[in-house]
Amino acid sequence: MGKLTITMDDLVLALLESQGAVGGDGFTSQDLMEQTGLGRDTVLKRLKVLKATGRLETTKIQRGILDGRLMTVTGYRLKANND
Repeated sequence: MGKLTITMDDLVLALLESQGAVGGDGFTSQDLMEQTGLGRDTVLKRLKVLKATGRLETTKIQRGILDGRLMTVTGYRLKANND
């Protein structure tokens, strides 16, 4: 059996698509960095490609910070594929 190869682009895309399956508000770039092991610049570069192709939308997400307050941060989620 051949070796399965998944590119980092495939991984980021899969993570973003999975957000819809769980009814989430989307992922932050920090979430994607932690999930993929990719650096900030690499994640942002891939998000920009998705945005440029019209597949990505931004949203606002509430996240708890260390002192217990909620902070509004930018999140990302895929738009429905209307092909």
